[in-house]
Amino acid sequence: MPKIQFQPEAKKIAKKIAESLKINAGITLQYDKKSVKALEGFIEQLRQLKSKEAERIIKNAGIWLGECIRTLFGGQWQYNEEFKEWGITFTKNELTAFPISKAYKQYENGLSDSVYGYIIGIEVNLK
Repeated sequence: MPKIQFQPEAKKIAKKIAESLKINAGITLQYDKKSVKALEGFIEQLRQLKSKEAERIIKNAGIWLGECIRTLFGGQWQYNEEFKEWGITFTKNELTAFPISKAYKQYENGLSDSVYGYIIGIEVNLK
C-alpha cells in the first residue's frame, strides 16, 4: 500500500471541483444524494467532449464522489493493491467502493453506469 495519506488530498480536490462546478456550470455540490444526482447530469454533459481535460475533470469528480460517500456512510480512503486504485473501505462489512472508477464508467458507458445508482446501491449494501 502506498505510504501517503490520500484523505487530506482528496478533501482538497473535492473542494476544488465543487468550487469549479459552481463557478463554471452553476452546480452547487454538497455531500448529499441530490448533489450526486446533479453530478450524474454533469458527467452526462461531459460525455460529449471526450477529451483529456474531460477525463481529468471526471477523475476529480470521482474523488468528490468518494468524499460524498465517506461523509454520508463513513469509511476511509484506502489504496487497494489488487485493483491498484484508491477506494472507500467500510470496516463494518469489508465493502470497498471505487468512486473514481465509477465516475469513469459513467463517462464511458452513460447512465447504465450511473453514479447516482451507485450511491443508492452502497446505501442498500451498508444497511
